[in-house]
Amino acid sequence: MFKRLFSGSRMTRECHVRFCEGPSGKFQRSTLQPAIIASVVWVAVLCGGVYWFYTARPVPCRPRVAVVIVIDQFAYHYISKLKQHFNFGFKELFDHGFVFHNAFHPHAAPATATGHTAINAGTYAMDHAVILNGWFDCRGDKVKFAIDNRPEAGAFGPCGSRQRPLTGRGHLLTTNGLEVQKESENKVHGYSGKHIMVDTLSDQVMAGGPSNNVFSISLKPRAAIAMAGHRGHALWFDGTCGGFTSSTAFFDSLPEWIVEFNHGYNLDLAHYPEWLLAYPASSRAYDFPYIDNYDYAATKIRLAGKKLPLHDIIKKHKDDDDGAMLDEVKILTKTPYANKMVLECAEHCIRTHYQQTSDGTLLVWVSLSSLDIIGHLYGPDSREAIDMLYHLDRQIGQFIENVQRTVGEKNLVVALTGDHGVARIPELAKLAGNARARRIVSNELIDDMNSLIAKKYGVDQMVRAFKVNQFFLNKPQLETLNSAKKKQIIADLKKFLAAQPGIKKVWTFDQLRHATFKPGSLENYYKNQLYEGRSGDLVCMPEHGCAISKYPTGTVHRTPYEYDTHVPLVIYQKGVIGHKVSIKPVLTFQLPVTLAKIIGVSKPERATEPALF
Repeated sequence: MFKRLFSGSRMTRECHVRFCEGPSGKFQRSTLQPAIIASVVWVAVLCGGVYWFYTARPVPCRPRVAVVIVIDQFAYHYISKLKQHFNFGFKELFDHGFVFHNAFHPHAAPATATGHTAINAGTYAMDHAVILNGWFDCRGDKVKFAIDNRPEAGAFGPCGSRQRPLTGRGHLLTTNGLEVQKESENKVHGYSGKHIMVDTLSDQVMAGGPSNNVFSISLKPRAAIAMAGHRGHALWFDGTCGGFTSSTAFFDSLPEWIVEFNHGYNLDLAHYPEWLLAYPASSRAYDFPYIDNYDYAATKIRLAGKKLPLHDIIKKHKDDDDGAMLDEVKILTKTPYANKMVLECAEHCIRTHYQQTSDGTLLVWVSLSSLDIIGHLYGPDSREAIDMLYHLDRQIGQFIENVQRTVGEKNLVVALTGDHGVARIPELAKLAGNARARRIVSNELIDDMNSLIAKKYGVDQMVRAFKVNQFFLNKPQLETLNSAKKKQIIADLKKFLAAQPGIKKVWTFDQLRHATFKPGSLENYYKNQLYEGRSGDLVCMPEHGCAISKYPTGTVHRTPYEYDTHVPLVIYQKGVIGHKVSIKPVLTFQLPVTLAKIIGVSKPERATEPALF
C-alpha cells in the first residue's frame, strides 16, 4: 500500500508537469495535431483522476516516532530455536509486523561497529569505511572506530562535567566489550563518528527539518555512535560513574534529561541480587542440548538463575569504591538488568522529546548489548544466552506498550533486527557433528609466521597483529625492503596460512580488491568489506564452523556464513503496516531506505538498494 500511494503521487505530479507546463514553467497553447491533443487530454484527465482517487482516500499514518531496536549478536537461529517460547514483545512483532525471514548482513567479518553503521548508512563497508571495530591505519597506528583525539570530541565525565584527560593507553577495552574510561596523564581524547565516510539515515532525519531529532542509546560507545552518524545524538554507558554519557561531538553539554535519568536510576548490585530465570528452571524453555555445558566457556561462573557475586566484589574492593563499582558494572552488563536500563533510558528520551517534535520526526535508536557480552563468554547454546532472550521478549514488549501509550499506536513505527549473528563454540559444534569445526588461535599463527620470516629472511616481527579475519603486517618494517623481497615475504605468508587446517582461502589485499566474484557470493562479501588504508594485508576465509581468534575459549562472529550473517528483521506499525511475511532474501541495509520512505525523509546518499516495500 505504501509503495502504491507514494509512487502514485509521484506519477501524478510528473504527469501534471509534463502536460500542463511549457519550458518557461507556464501553461502554453498546444500546437499538436487534434488526435494527439485528444490523447494528451485523455492522459491528463486520467492523471487527474488518479490524483483525486489517491488524495481523496485516507493517507496511511506517517509516524512521528521511529524506534530501531538493534540486538547485538541477535542471530536468526535463535528465532528458529526459541520462537515457541516467545509470548510478549517478540511474539507481537512477529505475529503483527512485516517479517523478513531471510535478512542478511553481507559482511565477511561481522562486527558491532560494521553492522550498526550498515543499518544506518544503507551501504557496504567499502563505502562507509567502518570495516571492523578497529584497525591499523597506513602508518601502522592502531585505530578504534569510536575514538576521536580531537579536543572538540571530548567526553563528558560523571554527572555531565567535561571529561578528564584520556589516552589510548588509559582507554581500556574490558572483557565484557565495554570501553571503560580511566584517568591518564596524557593527551585529551573523546568520541565521534568521524570514521564514518558517508552520510546516514540519522543525518538525513536531522537535515529534514528543524523539529526533527535523533538519539541513539547503547551500553557500547561504538554502537551508539554508529547509529547516531554525524548529526544525531549518541549516548552510551560510562562504567566509571554508572551512568550514560556522551561527548562534545554530539552535545554542547550533557542534556539535563540524561543527567536526571542518571541520578534517578539506582544501578546497585544490591538491588539486583539474583538473575531470576524468565521461566521455571524445569521448563521446556530450557530443554536444549549443551545448555549447561560450560567446558569451553570463557568463564565457569554461572549467572543465569544464580545469585550475583556481590559479596565477592565487596570483599575484593574493601577500600576501593571505584574498583567495586567497576566490577559491579561488569557483572550487571552481563545480565538482563542492563537491557532493562537501556530501554528505560530510551523511554525517558521519548517522553522528554515527543512533544518537542510536534511537527517533526523523532528517531530513536536502541542497541541492546548484553546478549553479545554474554554470548562471547558462554556461547549461543548457554542458559545465559537463551534466558537473556526470554527476558528481552518481555522487556521489549513492555517498552513498546509504554511508548505506544505515550505517542499513540499509529504514531510509532518499530524496526527490530541484529547487527550480526554468532557462531556456536567450535568445540561444541564438533560435538554436534561438524567434523571440520575447530578453533585456530591467532597468536600462535602470528608467532609461527614471524618465526618463518625471521628464519628465512632475517626480518623480525613482520606480522604485527590479527583482527577478525585479517593479518596486519609491520608496515614500517616492510617499507625498508626492496620490492622483490617484499613480494616474496607476502607470498610465503599467504602460502603458510593457506596450508593451515580450518583456513579455506587466503588473499592479499590487492588480489582481493581486483578479483571478480559472483554478486552475492561469500567471496564477494570479503571484497565489499575492503577499504584502502584500513584493511589488513592478508585476508582469511575460514572453513564453516571454524573460528580464528586470540581467545582459547568462548565464541566469536567472524565469518560470512549464515550463523554469523543471518539476522531477524521486522517492521511494525500497529494498525498501519499489516502482518506480512517475506521469504525473499534481503539485505539489512535496505532497512534505512525503507524507514526513510515511511517517515518521509531522503534516504542516505550512498544507499543503492531499494526499499523493502
